[in-house]
Amino acid sequence: MEKDQNFLELEKRIASLEQEVIRLKGMLHEKEAIHQPIKNMAPPPPVSSPEAQPKSSLSWESLAPKPEETDWEHLIGRIWLPRIFIVVLLLGVIWAFKVSIDKGLITEPVRVLLGFLASGVFLWLGDRQIKQQRSALGQVLLGGSVCLAMLTTFAMHALYDFISASPAFLLNVVWIAGGMYLAHRYRSEALAILASLAGCLVPFLVESQEPNTWLFVSYEVILYGGFLYFAIHKQYITLYFSSSILLQAAFVAYAIGTQGDIDLLAAGSVAQYAILLICLLTRHWYAHSQTGVLFACFLLTLLWINIGYEEMSVQLLSLAGFLLHSFLAIYFWKRNAKTAGAFLALASFSLAFYFTRTIDNQPLIYLAVLIEATAAFYAGIRLRSRLLAGSAIVLYLFGSLPILDYSIEQVISIETVLWIGLVITFYINIKLAEAHVTPSNPNIFTVLYTAHTALMLLFLTRETNVLAENLSFDMKHLAVSFVWVLYAVSAVVYGMIKKEARLRLFGVILIFVTLLKVIFIDLPNVSLLFRAILFIVLGGIGIAVSRLFYTASKDKKPDTISK
Repeated sequence: MEKDQNFLELEKRIASLEQEVIRLKGMLHEKEAIHQPIKNMAPPPPVSSPEAQPKSSLSWESLAPKPEETDWEHLIGRIWLPRIFIVVLLLGVIWAFKVSIDKGLITEPVRVLLGFLASGVFLWLGDRQIKQQRSALGQVLLGGSVCLAMLTTFAMHALYDFISASPAFLLNVVWIAGGMYLAHRYRSEALAILASLAGCLVPFLVESQEPNTWLFVSYEVILYGGFLYFAIHKQYITLYFSSSILLQAAFVAYAIGTQGDIDLLAAGSVAQYAILLICLLTRHWYAHSQTGVLFACFLLTLLWINIGYEEMSVQLLSLAGFLLHSFLAIYFWKRNAKTAGAFLALASFSLAFYFTRTIDNQPLIYLAVLIEATAAFYAGIRLRSRLLAGSAIVLYLFGSLPILDYSIEQVISIETVLWIGLVITFYINIKLAEAHVTPSNPNIFTVLYTAHTALMLLFLTRETNVLAENLSFDMKHLAVSFVWVLYAVSAVVYGMIKKEARLRLFGVILIFVTLLKVIFIDLPNVSLLFRAILFIVLGGIGIAVSRLFYTASKDKKPDTISK
């Protein structure tokens, strides 16, 4: 009996356990259904009314990913607050020093000692803050440590004459090296940028009766090369930009301060460009950013060369730049189209610069630049290089805008050739852009064609005035109006032959423009006989053009719809 009783109790326990397992499985399925991804969930069935829609604690809006909110507390409290108030602290320390000095409480050696002591305290506090996961505050303190050390060295040298220029220079180099070590140790781009800024300022913090330009340029270029290598090695794009800008800024400041030895500064700019070019060819890190910095540096280098070197040297260097960049463009033509386009843009500027230095006739310079810019624009379209196409547009504006001031004194002259080159190249560029470029606003081509028509009318007017120079005043007005109408009729006829509605429309509009010119400009100044001739010619041409449109419309076959 006792065994049967135990057997029954065992069966009851098994049954209860089975029920518990079933209940747990049901709860598990419900949990999986709730947390199932949206892509696996079927959309809710459509309902006829809001009342018929079943209520649920889960909605599609609640399941959609929410945009990340800006953590203003972290941004302000942990990043910007220490950056701002470290400046406040430094100002307070400086003012406290000023008060102590005015009252004679702190002597000069004590001031230097306190400066280095404060720098060491900042260094210790910064290291401690970073170890306690307060990296933003720690980096600010470390940067303040480097700044204090350099300011104290400057005071030792320039204010108190405790040390000469050479020891002060070496001490500042040590502080810069320490800043770079801190940037490397704590992986801080901000510290590296601060060190680069301090490094560029070092020569200006050391007083010298006779500045040595060779030493200055050599120091700045070597320092720049080191920071550039560090930026590429650590992939610090901001440091890459800032160090390049700081070097050029240091050169400009030195040139303004000394007003001499520009040729050495130009050599330093050439060295900077060579370093950037080598980095681009050997380390394709951020090719787009590297190309932009290289392009800007090359334009600045051209300016330095133009200011600092003699005529023959400028010619040789610009020609060498054209040959070098043309070779690199050919080398990258099949490998990397964008890089090839960048080098072609540099070659274009080099060649244009060479033209300005070798061609004595100024109109021929502008004509050569127009032809070169048109070829560069075509290459930019072929390579799909915005940099090359944009550079071509800049060069074209440089060559075309001065032409508008050139008057034509003789029919057969260099000015006539220059105007013909402007009209033809402008039309070629419009056609190239229309065939290969899709602008965001298609009306831009209408504006360009209108500008080309205005150029053509200005050219024809100046040529006609030269041809009619010996005619009477009335005949000059009649000749100009007749040439305008002839140009309009040619546009209409050519548009009909090529079946281009835009040309036909331009021709018709130009006929009306000519009519307005006759009414408001010619009529008050010409005799009654010439008024009659003008209106007869214009009226006859207008009717003839309308007949052309009528004939063309009758030749068209009506469209048929297949049934």
